Amino acid sequence: TNVVLEGACDDGDPCMLSLCKSGECVSVSPVDCEDDDQCTEDACGAFGCAHVPKNCSDGSPCTDDSCAQATGCLHIPVDCDDGNPCTTDQCADALGCYSTYHAGACDDGNPCTYGDVCALGACSAGEPNACNDGNACTSDACDIALGCTHLPVNDRALCEDGNPCT
Repeated sequence: TNVVLEGACDDGDPCMLSLCKSGECVSVSPVDCEDDDQCTEDACGAFGCAHVPKNCSDGSPCTDDSCAQATGCLHIPVDCDDGNPCTTDQCADALGCYSTYHAGACDDGNPCTYGDVCALGACSAGEPNACNDGNACTSDACDIALGCTHLPVNDRALCEDGNPCT
């Protein structure tokens, strides 16, 4: 009597699942190479399943391209901010990040000036800050590190208010 075995067998094709049927090895369905990783291209070839990293580059210098396993390719906009308050920062596919000058108010970081303005892409100092507090009994000055200072004056003549009772 001939015994016919049923079950898995190898038909020589690494991309097909095979079963013994009626004494022959028969291909019944393709091998599932899906690895549930959105960052790989899954395929079957001469050596079986292959998981090739996905190229997520969109060719734009205006995006940081990466891949997240669960969601796939990401194209996050590049931050072109150059930290200069006197430029408008943008990105174009042909150029990448670039800046253009603009006019307007700015702050040069010096507390001893006010009315600073943008000129040719740089913040230019405005008028000196006199720091006048309107009190004749203080000496008003400006210090770059401290800003306006108002130190008491010990000169009675400067502090005379015209009232003989004070």
